Amino acid sequence: MLGGVVRGCPVDQTTLPVTFKTEKSFVKLTGDEGSENLNVTLDFRTYEEHGLLIYHSFASEGFISVSVEEARVKVRLAAAGIPVVEIDNFDQTYNDGKWHSVELALSKNYAMVFF
Repeated sequence: MLGGVVRGCPVDQTTLPVTFKTEKSFVKLTGDEGSENLNVTLDFRTYEEHGLLIYHSFASEGFISVSVEEARVKVRLAAAGIPVVEIDNFDQTYNDGKWHSVELALSKNYAMVFF
């Protein structure tokens, strides 16, 4: 564990929150480049209206991003040969200072997002 960030799936270990003190702060984790699966669960709280929560660039062309825009969570998925897909949670806002959870799971021909 480094700076309150746990990499992997620890058993019986408490995960500590990370506080980003500037708008340029971020955590960068490396993953398994050969994997076709991506699973991320993130608990966050904020008073900000804009911010990037998750960004992953695919080994091939494309990316997935989860961001807060105008206090709402938006997910964007781009891949070779398809238009950018955007998932918007409509009117629910997340900049209330309360804890919220985002779960993201991707694999070949499958994407799931839970808020």
